[in-house]
Amino acid sequence: MSSVYTNLCSSKTNLLVPLKDGLSVCSKYDPVKEAEMFSSQFSNDTLFFVIAGLCGGYHIKKLLEQNENRKIIVVEQSQEDFKFLNQIDCCKELSKDPRVIFCPAENLFNTIINTYLPGVYSNLQFTCLRGWENAFSDFLRVIRQTVDLAMDSVRADYSVQARFGKIWQKNIFGNLKLADGCKSQTLFDELKKYTKKTAAIIAAGPSLDESISQLIQKREDYFIISTDTAYSTLLKSNITPDAVLSLDAQMISHAHFLHEKKLFSNTVFVMDLCSSPAISRKLIANGKKVLFFESGHPLCILASRACSNSFIHLNAGAGTVTIACADLAAKLGFTKTQYFGADFAFLNGKPYAKGTYLETLYNKDSNCINSSEKTYLSLMFRTQLIKNNNRLTTEVLENYRKSFEYFLNTSKEEFKGELTAFDFDSFIKILKKEILSLKDSYLENLSQPSFFALLPLAAFYERSMSIQKSYELARSKTLRYT
Repeated sequence: MSSVYTNLCSSKTNLLVPLKDGLSVCSKYDPVKEAEMFSSQFSNDTLFFVIAGLCGGYHIKKLLEQNENRKIIVVEQSQEDFKFLNQIDCCKELSKDPRVIFCPAENLFNTIINTYLPGVYSNLQFTCLRGWENAFSDFLRVIRQTVDLAMDSVRADYSVQARFGKIWQKNIFGNLKLADGCKSQTLFDELKKYTKKTAAIIAAGPSLDESISQLIQKREDYFIISTDTAYSTLLKSNITPDAVLSLDAQMISHAHFLHEKKLFSNTVFVMDLCSSPAISRKLIANGKKVLFFESGHPLCILASRACSNSFIHLNAGAGTVTIACADLAAKLGFTKTQYFGADFAFLNGKPYAKGTYLETLYNKDSNCINSSEKTYLSLMFRTQLIKNNNRLTTEVLENYRKSFEYFLNTSKEEFKGELTAFDFDSFIKILKKEILSLKDSYLENLSQPSFFALLPLAAFYERSMSIQKSYELARSKTLRYT
């Protein structure tokens, strides 16, 4: 694949500028002056940019000179374009700058997701030079759409952080205490013994009512990994899952595990460190097998690395327990996977399969005036419904579905490392030392893992205060746990 740029020419000020079919994408007279005018339109407080078009690099260099704390994603159509533009000294210099990311268009969505942190950079600014816009108007529209989609995902994720940041941290420290000394490698090896079977991933969608008969008939063919919501449904059909996974941080998730007499000892309970420790505490007190994992919370990652890889990492997509179950199967080494109840929609007027904890709660409170059916309808219509191929869904469920489909289309690898025993006291000493070493200004800590461990809690506090104040409060609150 060749570059879309066709040539270079010298400006009136003897600086190289790129051409596309003879058309200059930045000023042929004075590209530095153009860069100064370009950067002057942005406030000094604007820290994160996505810029379509590297051009000669002069406008990007000027933005960095204006504020050294800026982070800039530069987009071109392909890696070949960056190679071509690296003939220009300014572009070659920028390629070595850690504040600048050269991003081919195909990687833009994931690059924004993984790089843009609202709790650090506040707003994202998308822009380009006028000359580049004139030369690549059709491509610019595609880039703009990608940025919009990525920002929708980032905003959704950040709103979850703002809501759950405080409870996540409380749950994490509670679960880390419970995880002290847990034999994670032993449990993981125990699960790996069954990888020649088909991994059955059980979600609690309405279609499970029909497909559950297949699980009953061919039980010995499957290694069953159940979501927490589907757990009680399986128990009521006399199916004992091999593993049950819980992701939700809310205390209501405790209701999935109320069947104390049916908490079979040969089931492994796979718990996110962010989940409610009340569940794990109950399971451990009853002698059940608990395997903790982390799904990307930076505090959990920090804890795992502090004790030399104590927890497996599971991909949960957009916070979807079905994806986490599927990734567990992949990490264990299963090559055959089958999904049950993964609907991400309301089917036949039903939000869930029979037998979930909601059925028990709703039937208990049902009466002639407020029936369980009415309560289910309230659950379904709490947000606007979307009709998609004769399936009723919501924006949240659609995001889950898209995240699930993206997971299915990405490569997955078996985990072949060694999980070490977690030492809570050692971690607390490390955490305290690292947090105390952080600078007072949050912008001076962007290379410190312990700073990122504070961000979800800071997002919770940022709802009512500035980024700097929320960082200071998150830092002091975290130190209380140490």
